[in-house]
Amino acid sequence: FLNYNYIDVSYVPTKAYYDNKEKQQQRSLLDNRMMSADVREATLTEYYANTESRKQLLAEVISFLDEYKKNPHRAQGLYISGEFGVGKTYLLGALANALVKLNNSVTMMHYPTFTTEIKSTFVDNSTQQVLTDVKSVDILIIDDIGAEANTVWVRDEVLTTILEYRMKESLPTFFSSNFNLKEIESHLAHSRDGGNETIKAKRIMERIRFLAKEVSLTGENLRH
Repeated sequence: FLNYNYIDVSYVPTKAYYDNKEKQQQRSLLDNRMMSADVREATLTEYYANTESRKQLLAEVISFLDEYKKNPHRAQGLYISGEFGVGKTYLLGALANALVKLNNSVTMMHYPTFTTEIKSTFVDNSTQQVLTDVKSVDILIIDDIGAEANTVWVRDEVLTTILEYRMKESLPTFFSSNFNLKEIESHLAHSRDGGNETIKAKRIMERIRFLAKEVSLTGENLRH
């Protein structure tokens, strides 16, 4: 419109602008860079719940979301065990995307990759900062625990540090593994450089059991 012979131009943000801004904000809350493209784009509505086992697990995830909305510090995560390719990681990716829509920060890590990458932080002395970021995120998802090369340092200085903090602060934590809880305890007890340390493994298991309820997922391999 004209204002003393000058043209005033006003910009009205469109719905598309607000939608894009919201997506950018959500992306900033989610670190899932270690995951495959299908997991990064996963949604709960597209989860393949074609068996009783998958239906039960989906119900557990939805129950967590409901509880988390009521009281974030009382909502217990899940430890999902099962064979390769049955859909553990995809469902956790869908959960991660659902949580960021509620404006929660989420880190979803492929644990074997993370344990390899964190060793490179020695170079720039950023190890403690990386651990601080991971252990204090609103929701942490540790995918494929048990597939890493278990060393004393990774177990005692990385995993224990993360889980100890999250247990004390009651921060929801999720796990996926090909091992059930009994098997993961054995894996954690046997490190390639420390022999058999059952006591340390039991301490870690105490933290895992506090943070997460075990659910077994069965079914055909969806990757075939």
